[in-house]
Amino acid sequence: MMKSLISDPIDIDFALHILNNMSEYIKIVEVQEKGCMCQGCPFDFLSMESEIAQNYGCLPTPFEIINMRVNHNKTWACHSEPTTPCIGAINYLKDKGKPYKVVDKDLLTENSNWNEYIS
Repeated sequence: MMKSLISDPIDIDFALHILNNMSEYIKIVEVQEKGCMCQGCPFDFLSMESEIAQNYGCLPTPFEIINMRVNHNKTWACHSEPTTPCIGAINYLKDKGKPYKVVDKDLLTENSNWNEYIS
């Protein structure tokens, strides 16, 4: 007789956890495939996390981040890892043929005076 792969309550609980959270696992993979390294990345267009973060007003919009780089040579930092540039922004700029390389190593974060660079 063949034994089921999910045979005891611990395995069933784990399987249910995976199934119940599958949409989150898929979203993380999709974000990583787009180049965004964190949930809530402004360049993770149409994701719930991104929309919520932008609606709080603590992060600039993608348009503002593009403007910071193109017009002011300032690069937005990843809000989950502020010592690295926002990979979502860099990939977007690169795909659109806009300047994307980090010129000023002083990255802008939500704690910076980033609003000085959005006009």
